[in-house]
Amino acid sequence: MTNSQMSGQQRGTSQVAVGRSGETPPAYRRHIFSLLLLTSGFCGISYEVLYGRILGNLIGDQFAVSAAILLTFLAGIGLGTLFAHRLWPYLWAVEGAIGLYAMTMAAGSGLLDSFLFTAFAHSRLQLWALLGVCIGLVLMPAFLIGTSLPLFAGYMSRLVEGLVFSRVYAIYNLGAAIVVLLIEFGLIRRLGIRGGTVAIGILNLLVGATLYFKYTDLRKRSAVRAGWETAINFPRRHVGALVMLSVASAVFQLNMIKLGECLFGPFRETFALILTLVFLGLAAGSTLVRFLHLSFDMAVMLVLFGLLWISGGFTWCSQIYATHYAAASENYWMLVGLKLSVLAILMLGPAIAFGAAIPALITRQLDVARESGLLLFASSMGNVVGFLVMVLYLHQHLDYGVVLIIVAAFSAVALAVHGPVLAYRSLLAVVLVGFCIIVHEHYWDEGLLYLGHTSFHSAEDLAEERSELESLEVFKAPRDVFSIVWKDDSPYFFINGYVSMVLDSPWEPMVGGLSAVFSPRPDRALVLGVGSGNTAAVVGLLFDRTDGVEINRAVLDNPHRMKAYNFDILHIPGVRLIHDDAIRYVKGTDARYSLIINTVTSPLYFSSAKLYTLEFLTSVRARLLPAGVYVTWATPG
Repeated sequence: MTNSQMSGQQRGTSQVAVGRSGETPPAYRRHIFSLLLLTSGFCGISYEVLYGRILGNLIGDQFAVSAAILLTFLAGIGLGTLFAHRLWPYLWAVEGAIGLYAMTMAAGSGLLDSFLFTAFAHSRLQLWALLGVCIGLVLMPAFLIGTSLPLFAGYMSRLVEGLVFSRVYAIYNLGAAIVVLLIEFGLIRRLGIRGGTVAIGILNLLVGATLYFKYTDLRKRSAVRAGWETAINFPRRHVGALVMLSVASAVFQLNMIKLGECLFGPFRETFALILTLVFLGLAAGSTLVRFLHLSFDMAVMLVLFGLLWISGGFTWCSQIYATHYAAASENYWMLVGLKLSVLAILMLGPAIAFGAAIPALITRQLDVARESGLLLFASSMGNVVGFLVMVLYLHQHLDYGVVLIIVAAFSAVALAVHGPVLAYRSLLAVVLVGFCIIVHEHYWDEGLLYLGHTSFHSAEDLAEERSELESLEVFKAPRDVFSIVWKDDSPYFFINGYVSMVLDSPWEPMVGGLSAVFSPRPDRALVLGVGSGNTAAVVGLLFDRTDGVEINRAVLDNPHRMKAYNFDILHIPGVRLIHDDAIRYVKGTDARYSLIINTVTSPLYFSSAKLYTLEFLTSVRARLLPAGVYVTWATPG
């Protein structure tokens, strides 16, 4: 940004903040408004998490459901940002409607559950029908959430001077970072999912009421700057560069989630910590633009340097984590702090740089609500494309280290697209991507990701496990990864960062055999969580008919690779393997069983906890024949 641009921008914002009323707004009004903005950000992102948990518990948490919810939120928020300026007088109503919808959703979840599995119980397209309902349920609140940030920015432009959007973006995302931690580590644990949703909804209502009664002057249409009806145009190359960088950002975030699962385990808290750092990065990047006038080009350069660091520093960070794990694990919050610190060292740099991109492009501020809405829409659409590129191709076909190089390549293209071709800038981008490739070849250790998260619980364990690793057979689906890991001449079953028992262990077949002993008759059995197939195969050999339900597509596509250990389950008569979430299958089927075995992982792990709830046990009871038996186990974390 040039000095003339900066001074012109400062003059324009001064006229907005002071010129209309003839005096500077009282400081307390600005502070209260900032608190409302923080609370709105606090509430906005919480619904993506909470609605995902509510709908996951109702209809399952398999990839199709999770993807539908995420993509609908991204698209809905994008559309909301694009059309936000048309709702200028109604920010108070938007906040109130978001809160009311949340409270209704929480209160009506029981009725919704009954309706879904009554209306679609016999539909051949049951899953797709349920996905359609999911999209319909979250699209409207996502749209409303998307409208709030540009409108808050527009309102703030009448209260303060300077780079308004960077201030608003920082405060909003700071609120989002706080709520991610609060939801995972406090709100749900104290109030439950429904209670937490109601509490967040009440906060939205309070924000809406305060805006209505205390900020009437800001919502008057006469208060909107004179350029309201004029077209807001950004150079196409700027919008194109933002879309490309947003694609890179989405791929980066999803890749870091997978790296975090491999290092810390597939826990919900791992996802929460990574998401927290993403939002902290957005807030910090906006602050850098505000105080240091960081340019878009410089932000992209920082992304490339950050990716270079991750490629070379991941092994070192994993060793640091393993070295300090034993001491930190003596206190739960110390361990959380250690995980957060290691992740921050790894990814906070690129997260901050990604966060600076949108604020760096808003240099005119003729109409903040419309300008920010347009760029936020472009960014959301780029995120959608990035998500699809990652899950439909990159994750399934490339190593995680190579994906980092792909992120660097997307970022370099964004830099090239942003402005007129400058030899030094294009050359530097190419050089940095080249360095990422070189560093990956010399320092990246993909094998570390398949040792299992418990291997990082001490430096000694890590060194021993790494030395024993012999070979990997890796098979990936859009979200999940399954691998047969050979260590010390033994095959281990690996899934999403978790290594279960040795495949030739007697324990899993024993579970199937002992469970069958207590069944009233060997006619029909249900196994929830097929995994290696060892338990389900034994049950299949003892029962006339056995249904095995498995949520992980990568696992379900590869039982033949473990036929030496699962009695070649694919060729056992009467065994049927079903790709589904256990909750959705149990609620949606009419079948009844003499034996139901739950062999999924410990409730500590991602997506497993819902199978240990009273609601689920009630559903399971309905699927048992008289005198039928339900068997469950929980492996240690």
